[in-house]
Amino acid sequence: MKYCVMIHLVKGLTLLCAAILQTAACCLLFGWVVAAVVVGVQLLMAAAIVCCGIRAPD
Repeated sequence: MKYCVMIHLVKGLTLLCAAILQTAACCLLFGWVVAAVVVGVQLLMAAAIVCCGIRAPD
């Protein structure tokens, strides 16, 4: 059981680091405005996916 929790924590931290690195790279390449737009669009898509998963679970 504790290994399952550790695996989920590591996955979460890895995804969080990937999101931060992607945002930083987008900011360096295109500027703050484009980075904010990209992050906003990604958050809207993630919210839509979560809502669909809650409303119609498999």
